[in-house]
Amino acid sequence: MHTHLQIRRWFFSAIAVVFFVLSLPAEAGGVHAGGSVSEPAATPIAPIATPHTDRAGGRNSTIPPIDNAPVWALSSPPVAPSARAEMGFVYDTYRNRILSVGGSADGQRLEDLWQYSDEVWAQHPSTQAPGGRDRPAIAYDPVRRVVVLFGGSSPDDGTFYNDTWEYDGEHWVQKFPQNPPSPRNGARMAYDPIRGTMVLFGGYRWLGGMIFYSETWEYAGGEWINRAPTVSPPARETAGFAFDSDRGVMVLFGGGRYAGSTVYADTWEWDGYNWVERTLPTSPPARWAHAMTYDQTRRQIVMNGGLTGLTAAFGDTWVYDGVTWREVTADTAPPERWDHGMAYDAANDEIVLFGGMYAGSGGFAWRDDTWIYRAAHVAAPRPVIFLPDFAGSALQGRDLGPSTCSTITDIEIWPNLSELLLGDAESPLGHLALRADGIGPASPCDEITSSGVIPNLHVTAGEAETEIQALYARLTEHLQETAPTVIDCHYDWRRSADGSLDSRQSDAYSLFDRVRQCVLAAQDGDPSQQVDIVAHGTGGLVAQGYLLNGGAEDVHTVIALGTPYMGSVNSFLTLRYGHMFLPALDPAIPQQRVLDLVVNWPALYQSLATDDFLTAVGGYFYLRQPGDDDYTAFSDPAAFSAFLADEFNALLVEKAALFQTTLNDTAALQGVRYFFFAGNNVDTPRWLFEKTVQRWDDDEALPVYDIIPTRLGDGVVPLESATLPALAGPLGATVCVYNKVEHWALARHPEVLRDVSNALLDVPLSAARCLENIDAGQSRSVAAVETDPSRQLIVDGGHVVHIWDDQGRHAGPVIGADVLENNIPQLTYWLGEERSFISLPAENTYTVTLLLTDTQTSEMRLRTLASGYSPQSSV
Repeated sequence: MHTHLQIRRWFFSAIAVVFFVLSLPAEAGGVHAGGSVSEPAATPIAPIATPHTDRAGGRNSTIPPIDNAPVWALSSPPVAPSARAEMGFVYDTYRNRILSVGGSADGQRLEDLWQYSDEVWAQHPSTQAPGGRDRPAIAYDPVRRVVVLFGGSSPDDGTFYNDTWEYDGEHWVQKFPQNPPSPRNGARMAYDPIRGTMVLFGGYRWLGGMIFYSETWEYAGGEWINRAPTVSPPARETAGFAFDSDRGVMVLFGGGRYAGSTVYADTWEWDGYNWVERTLPTSPPARWAHAMTYDQTRRQIVMNGGLTGLTAAFGDTWVYDGVTWREVTADTAPPERWDHGMAYDAANDEIVLFGGMYAGSGGFAWRDDTWIYRAAHVAAPRPVIFLPDFAGSALQGRDLGPSTCSTITDIEIWPNLSELLLGDAESPLGHLALRADGIGPASPCDEITSSGVIPNLHVTAGEAETEIQALYARLTEHLQETAPTVIDCHYDWRRSADGSLDSRQSDAYSLFDRVRQCVLAAQDGDPSQQVDIVAHGTGGLVAQGYLLNGGAEDVHTVIALGTPYMGSVNSFLTLRYGHMFLPALDPAIPQQRVLDLVVNWPALYQSLATDDFLTAVGGYFYLRQPGDDDYTAFSDPAAFSAFLADEFNALLVEKAALFQTTLNDTAALQGVRYFFFAGNNVDTPRWLFEKTVQRWDDDEALPVYDIIPTRLGDGVVPLESATLPALAGPLGATVCVYNKVEHWALARHPEVLRDVSNALLDVPLSAARCLENIDAGQSRSVAAVETDPSRQLIVDGGHVVHIWDDQGRHAGPVIGADVLENNIPQLTYWLGEERSFISLPAENTYTVTLLLTDTQTSEMRLRTLASGYSPQSSV
């Protein structure tokens, strides 16, 4: 009777991969993605854009650069791992390096760990490492930033493993999750970023005979879960396995059983719920023990090598784009092999191949060569301008005159606007105080300009521990990989968003002039060159204003990531009064002044009360009624909440309805391709949307920029009631909604980044998450177009509310932070236990039922919010 060890040696011995951390360059600051155009204080001068440098070949590369054709090239690192096969091979996207873990050679197990980066191999000793093994399942988790390894076997004693290990870049840690898969060798594993989980398939073990598996397992850090789908690929080992992030599916190709006596040539895809076998016009020959990875730049699977049977090895290269397989030919290619390692190096946009086995003249042998594959370069046809959110542009104050004007120079700020208005001489920002008209600094000796894009933001999730997020660093690096030129168009968001492109004189220099400056830089002397704009947050409003003010002919495509089209109480108050000083609420400010500025977030500072109206002392909110000389403190939170609802939110809702009319007038925007990307974190309804705040820490040299996910009750407008679709419809725009993605995180989410590249490359986007030419009622996530004024229902009392519309759809109960369901577009505010606040589009008729939960008097008011109308109420 043969033992497993004897059988493996018969087969294989015979065969024998904010507080923001910010260090702004002195000359420009922020992130440089091809070019960062400095902003002047007065009349703009068109600078020259810095073209993106193609990284093919690497800075110190010995590999010849590509000539828009695929190429394999042999790398010559000074040292390399010993010859081997069957190792774990994976790319760490956070640390930008490939890991080779263990493997085997001539029947001996290897325990070493090697790292590869920029054509250099380095051994990395690690304590408490997994024992030597071959064919472990391995993949990288970019969320937890760890390499996950499972199973494998030892060729020298026939032991099969089912242990789980994680590697954080320095240390191995054995994990003990619940319900692990049975011991196995040759399983394949990859990470699914959409669902946030590892996916493992197949493998085999020896247990008195060879047992092959067709199980699909998932692991997210605490437990292994056998998904047990109704349909699965046939059991197999050493299949090709990689996640296609463009189409959101796991791709499996080939594999075999019984040491190649059964070999497959089938292609399967796993969408997180079901396996589907694809019928394709062309497929590679059947094989097993091949290598497969995903090229995220070109959005295609790449496969190399493998064998059929025991000795018939392949040296071919194939790519799969979701439609068909296609063989790639190159002048030079790696010799045939199997059980080798291959991974996509995103930092260098190349695929690295190492090691493997082959059939030599004297028997089976192992390779120690390293090869680099670079596919044809893919670049967007147009230069790209990046417009950050208003808080993503660092502002810098400079002393222009004698030293007596100011003792502080070159301060990087996102100003606390209250402090600037009050002009506190003792404040670090005192010398940057604004004039009484709110335009420009009070001191003629000082100027304020934008100095760069802030790359890293400090994110606070409720009471959870804060985390540094490389927000714009990720986005601009991604754009740099795609476009021939990228311009960081940071801007002084205090500038006016009024006026046309002709208003370029000193203080009248507008935000749109700034965008024009960046456009000229991107055109680089060619006025016929169109540009694309990628904007995040309020940067999308700046882009829209530029187009509506005569800039549309310059622009081919606009991609707006998380751009708001309806204001919120929190955003208004934060910008109006800053965060450090509690606000004095002053209805004496003309209503029209508020309404005009709701959609002009970057210039909202102009609506700030001056010294005569603003005071901020102690821990209370203060109100000054028209005609009064003094302020009255709001010490009652309930009264303050009611004041916000009655005096501010109604104005914002009304302004959103009025602004919608402007958005529908899109004649000036025809011919521009529009994309709106929106986050919809539907699985966490109590933390759906974000507000931004800023605080100045006297102990720090830089301000802190916090992004705080908030409850619906904080007055943040949900996606469903945003007027964003009102513009999307008339423009024939494409709206993409990303579930489980916070609105602010759109600028760094891998699926969003992939769709940004697709849109810039004129590649159709996934119909699963993107809707073209939307109209009313297509989905709850993309709200119905509202052409009539919104109506607002206010319910006093702690009651449960149910709503039905004239189509028989039911939504409710509306309680706490719940969201209305059944595709009824709506807006819910929950401002405390005694007040519900619901905005309903006027296109439907609604029946509202209150379930009384107490004996107190209840009041229900319906207000029609339209210009020239007084609020109407009914019981």
